[in-house]
Amino acid sequence: EHTGKYRFMQLFEALVAQYADRVITITTAMREELAERGVPIEKVTIAYNSVDPERFLPRPINDGLARRLGLPENVPVIGYIGSFVDYEGLDDLIIAAAELRSQGYEFRLLLVGDGAVYEALESLVSEFGLQSHVVMTGRVPHDEVEDYYSLIDIAPFPRKPWEVCELVSPLKPFEAMALQKAVIVSSTRALTEIVQDGHNGLIYEKGNCTALTQVLATLIADPDRRKLLGDNARNWIRRERSWDVAGQAVAETYGKIIQVI
Repeated sequence: EHTGKYRFMQLFEALVAQYADRVITITTAMREELAERGVPIEKVTIAYNSVDPERFLPRPINDGLARRLGLPENVPVIGYIGSFVDYEGLDDLIIAAAELRSQGYEFRLLLVGDGAVYEALESLVSEFGLQSHVVMTGRVPHDEVEDYYSLIDIAPFPRKPWEVCELVSPLKPFEAMALQKAVIVSSTRALTEIVQDGHNGLIYEKGNCTALTQVLATLIADPDRRKLLGDNARNWIRRERSWDVAGQAVAETYGKIIQVI
């Protein structure tokens, strides 16, 4: 984000948006960013990233998969499914896991996916001696994602305090929430638009591994709270973040443009 190419793209985006009749973006943070770049805020509509709650339905634990991965029964599983890139903060998650183990918490960390930092994360697991606590599967078929989610009790999204994370919301938290998981997010602007702290998930101070460790410890020790957060998360998704709701915002925007034409 500090390169000349990035700055050029910022200017180009703003220029295109200024000349457009209407602009659609996916977060309030991005809407405000466009306004700061000179785009009239009244012509920017938000169509939030969403999910199909009937596609992502909660399901029982896949016991066979749990056995294959060596996950013991009745031990909380912290899990991430997605791209392994630097801004996702998976190194912070491994650091937090090391601290949790040193404090005597019983858990497993399941990391599903692949990407540019996969080998670096493997090395970090080895450096902390966490091989008995961390399972890294690599990439899995898309149609098996829900089976892996069935194993997860706590779904953290520890995104870094970088500009892209402040402005853009990923899809994965919506999937985890639809699947009734207890979600934890860093306090980046885009993620705090999704989670109401203490209601449908927990928020910790972005970039703070100690704070991440504390919220993970809270949920490891409290299965009833995990269930409450997961129930609230799915209800919120069905009410606020289904594709039907997002599609209505887009349809209304198109309707206004057609009326002008």
